[in-house]
Parts: sequence; C-alpha cells; structure tokens
Amino acid sequence: MLREAATYGIDNRVRECAQKLQDTALLAKLSAGDLVAQEAKYHVKCLIYLYRKASRVANDDESEGGTQSRISHGIALAELVSFIEESRSEDNVAPVFKMSDLSKMYGNRLEKMGAEQEGRVHSTRLKNRLLTYVPDIEAYKQGRENLLAFKDDIGPALRRACEEDFDSNYMQIYKAVKIVRSDMMATSSEFNGTFAADCQEKSVPRSLLTLVNMLLYGPDITTDSFSQETLSIAQMLIFNSHKRIQKSNRHAKSRETPSQMYLGIVIHCQTRKRGLIDKLYKLGLSVSYDRILSVSASLTNTLCKQYQEDGYVVLRCYG
Repeated sequence: MLREAATYGIDNRVRECAQKLQDTALLAKLSAGDLVAQEAKYHVKCLIYLYRKASRVANDDESEGGTQSRISHGIALAELVSFIEESRSEDNVAPVFKMSDLSKMYGNRLEKMGAEQEGRVHSTRLKNRLLTYVPDIEAYKQGRENLLAFKDDIGPALRRACEEDFDSNYMQIYKAVKIVRSDMMATSSEFNGTFAADCQEKSVPRSLLTLVNMLLYGPDITTDSFSQETLSIAQMLIFNSHKRIQKSNRHAKSRETPSQMYLGIVIHCQTRKRGLIDKLYKLGLSVSYDRILSVSASLTNTLCKQYQEDGYVVLRCYG
C-alpha cells in the first residue's frame, strides 16, 4: 500500500539515510526537491528497511574497531596517499588510478597490519577520504569504474611552490612527533630471560616502525614487514627515550629492548670486558655491564631452582 509523504521530517531523514548509504539513485530523486513538494509516495516496509539499513551502516562505522584499529586505518590511508603522491613525482605524466585497485591495496594493507574489517573496503568512502587529503586530485566516472587523476593545471602547483608555508610544514612535523612519542612512552619492554621470534616488533610501537621505515626507504604500501635496520633503529630510539631530559644516562628496565640486551649479552660472552660494554652503554647501544651481571645471576638462579625441582643436573661432556 502506497502512502504519500506528508511530514517535513521525513524528507530530512530520507536524505540522511541516502547520504550514509551513498545511494546514488535515491539521491538523484531527492535532488528534484522536497519529498512533500513532489508529493512523493512510498511503501511503509520499504521506508522501514531504508531506516534500518542506514542505522546498521552508522553502527558499523562507530564500532569499526577501537584505538589500535583506528591507528591502523590512519596508517594505511597515509601510506596510500604517499603512494599516490610518489607516483606523481616519479612520472613525467600524471598517472590515473582505478579506485578498485586503490581499494584492494588499502584492504591488503589493513589485513597485513591485523586491523579488523567487516566485509570489503567501501570504495566511495575511501575515495572521499583521498579527495580530502590529496587536494590536487579529482574523481572521474568511466562506466562502472571510478578513476582518480591529478588536475591538468600547473598554475596552482607553481603558486603553492612559491608560497611555501614553513610554519605549516614544521607544525605538521611537531604533530607527527607528538603522536609517535606518545606511543613510545606507552610502550613497555622488559627482558624475561628469552628472545622470542617476534620480540623485536613487540618491543616497539607500530607508529614508530612506520615512521623509521618511511625515513629509510620512503613510502611503500606494498611492504608487509620491517627490515632489521628499521627494527634496530626503532629499538635504539625506545631504549634512549625519556619522559624528560635526563642529567645521567641511566635507563629504566621497562625501556630495555631486545636489540640492546642481545648486543650486551653477546659482547659479554665473547670478551668479558667491562670497559667495552660500558662504552657501548654510554653510546646508547647496549645495556650496562652491571645490568648484564644482574641478568646472568637471575638466569643462574632460575637454572639452579629448576635443577633442584628436577632432582638432577646434566653436565657438559668434555674430552
């Protein structure tokens, strides 16, 4: 049974639902004017279904995933933007990007970072986010495919180059450092007697790894792992970071990363030289000699306790 739109509130709500769902057919009909003025008619069941579908989309957006998930989505978007901008700088002709390809790259990156996803990537929402953060790009429709391409106008680009805003650039750096440093201060890593296979990555926040990796190799959305150089530098930054400026070079146990602990233990086993280890400690490359002795004593006590519980000791065979 058809009903005629008679209340002004129905027009606003239907428009909101159409915007949330990106329903182009419905938006086209709404562009003709107010539903009441058009004397539009509707089925009650269809209207209720529209309201419920829009509500589910809104709930999905709100529960997209906690702090870590939002961080992963932000990192993936930043890497995708960097990929687009790098592609432009490397080619003489501005490239054209298919939204289907960009959506696939974005989804793969989220999957590699372990971010929660419900269904496939919404290409229209991703397109709108890219248009927001890449001001020189425009969207074009070709059949069923959405394309992104840079504006064929060099004037604005030249004007921006002449009017470079250094204050804005350094404020962006400040904001990025503030975010990464906050993650660093919230990270805790303490040696428990073993080096797990993933202990290096777990001792460093992903935001710091991403920043170091981009500094060393540039933006690369296709990379699904971090090099040893990236892991080592990131761990060194964690090991030498403090909440405030320190007058001494003391390090808290909670800031000890696997790389510095491993280096100190290896050099101690090979040389037994206190002076060498203390020099590396002052350079921020290793834990201190006294800390290594403390770890050694702790491991020895643990082994002795285990021997007592087992009731026997297996000695090394010489000869």
